[in-house]
Amino acid sequence: MRASPELKSRFQQIKNALGPGWKDRILASYPSMPPLEAKSLIDRLNRMGLGRVTPTLSELERFREVLESGKR
Repeated sequence: MRASPELKSRFQQIKNALGPGWKDRILASYPSMPPLEAKSLIDRLNRMGLGRVTPTLSELERFREVLESGKR
């Protein structure tokens, strides 16, 4: 299945808006995550950042919430 350019574009916009600490801010929104899950999420975020993986709609929504919470 090919990655949707629209979803990748939306992720890049959110990532750029979050700034240099984007991964840390997203990880902080997952409290009390077991280490193995955190490692898996970090790997997925790295692949999203490189454009190799497309985020799901629910992931985009969560990232958008992280962005909005930082603007308050």
